Amino acid sequence: MSTKTSFKRIALVATSALAIAGFSAVPAANAAVGTATTIVVSKYTTIGPVLTPLVAGYYTASTVLDSAGVSSFSVTAGDTFTLKLIPTVGGIGSDDSVTVTLRGYGNLTTNSAAAAAAVGLTSDVTPLTATSVPGTYTLDVSVNTWTASGYVTSATTNVTMVVAAGSSLDIGQSTAYMTAGTAGGASASSTTNAIPRTGSKVAGTQIAQIKVTLLDDAGVADNSAHTISAYVTGGGYVEVNTTANTDTAFTTRVSEDSATNNLRYVHIEADGTAGVGTVTVSVTDAATSVSTVLGTFSYSTFGDVTAFALAATNFTVGVAGGDTTGYGGTTRTAAGNLLSPLDAGTTVPAFIVKATDVSGNVANLTPTISSSATSVVASGTCGLDGGIVDVDNAAATSSTNGIGYYNCSFTTAASAKTGDKATLTIRALDPADATVYISTTINVTVGSTTAATETLTLDAASYEAGAPMLVTRTAVDASGNVVADGTASPAVSFTKATGGTTPAIGWYVNGSDLTSADATAPAVFAPAVSGSFEAYATSAAGTTIKAVATIDADPSASLALDAANAATDAANNAYDEAQNATQAASDALAATTALAKQVKKLIAEVKKLAKAVSKL
Repeated sequence: MSTKTSFKRIALVATSALAIAGFSAVPAANAAVGTATTIVVSKYTTIGPVLTPLVAGYYTASTVLDSAGVSSFSVTAGDTFTLKLIPTVGGIGSDDSVTVTLRGYGNLTTNSAAAAAAVGLTSDVTPLTATSVPGTYTLDVSVNTWTASGYVTSATTNVTMVVAAGSSLDIGQSTAYMTAGTAGGASASSTTNAIPRTGSKVAGTQIAQIKVTLLDDAGVADNSAHTISAYVTGGGYVEVNTTANTDTAFTTRVSEDSATNNLRYVHIEADGTAGVGTVTVSVTDAATSVSTVLGTFSYSTFGDVTAFALAATNFTVGVAGGDTTGYGGTTRTAAGNLLSPLDAGTTVPAFIVKATDVSGNVANLTPTISSSATSVVASGTCGLDGGIVDVDNAAATSSTNGIGYYNCSFTTAASAKTGDKATLTIRALDPADATVYISTTINVTVGSTTAATETLTLDAASYEAGAPMLVTRTAVDASGNVVADGTASPAVSFTKATGGTTPAIGWYVNGSDLTSADATAPAVFAPAVSGSFEAYATSAAGTTIKAVATIDADPSASLALDAANAATDAANNAYDEAQNATQAASDALAATTALAKQVKKLIAEVKKLAKAVSKL
């Protein structure tokens, strides 16, 4: 692109912006003769639609003609600014006109001046809009007075305008996070975004909300009038506004908002259908008109409950003589989950019931508990689990968002005896037919909380040093029935130091208390010293119960002994070979000596024979 073409483009951008700002090139009629012959641009020049005065750092002072004069000022691309002129000799009349020219690019505007009849007073120029092209420009300003021959320039000045690139919407730093529909909008985060959202299909039920936070490239709130839009695929309605946690009834599947607010909220409601829905959220940049998807968010709605099922069974042995087993409330806690099922503070349910609709989606319908034998189990309670209450309790809850899972407890009667049995029916009237029940069942028994016989066992008779061990305590009552769930179990000690965590006082579940049965997370490890050892504990009856096992000898010592024996054998073999070689050498020498004697004898015989022949 040629320099001339670039100048024309910049001039076109600047002239267009100024024209939009309301400038006119038509001179005022009936203008009176002004008196200004010298003018300067004032540091009181303002920026923006609210006329914010220039601040230090945004102008360079020029006091040659006036203490308030400036030789340069800075604006951001696209800013609106209002030049203020100070006549230093003479005045500016209301019928005078002011011309502003962008040097090198041509005349920008000529318009009527605001009166500044006396020296030192300021005259405003109608607001201009800075070019969107960053750079350094010179503005030439002149005051024109009216004469019989028309307008005549009476005073001129110039000022440097530095146009900096403006901040822009940063999609990478902007965020969109989903959270609950009625609370927590302001604190929506990646954590809340990861939690599945669901709710009743009933039209108008708030399912979720999405918090949109717009930031510019400096990481600062971008309050430009960017457009946030959202549309639904599948079931659901959507509305975009600037209010968290609350909304008014709406029935729209597409919505948008262009408020000058960097926070927007996308509200999602059920539309009367059950199933899965998705909301796509986009932002359209007010400056560039470019639209970008910020995220897609899925959720579900459920219909009427059609089935109950046991999701977890923790405790099924109640207490003889009456007591409550487990937790039937809403809020579970990490601390409460560590307590015995008979502790008043426990938050571990005896069992958990899951409610689902015809499609298998979790749904809400609070069940009741009826007993086949009220003389054994008098009552039971089920409470809808509250879902994730806070970060600390995230692992303690049964449900997500308080949907579909019910924590249940049961209470035995005062007349309940060890060995008694009952069937509990968890049920609720069918929403589709009030004459029938939706139900599931669970069988429970009764045991005493006094252990008559306790045993202690290990899962092996021998272990390698440091190997994982499974330690099991069992108990039955005087009638031979397993003790009630929650009955205390004794701590276990060892005659040799073990690794991991020594089993502490606990409680029995279905007559047993064992250290971690999870092979991937063993709790106790065998001693490191070889030989026999004991595990022992004191039973509720005061007797000592124990289990005996051994630790295998160090295999490395055995290997060393084997190696030593092999070396000895090799040495012995080498000695035998050496002896054999010595004997062979001795035998060879003897044979050689005998042969030598024979040869010597033969030679003597030959000599004799030779003498005899010579005499013939």
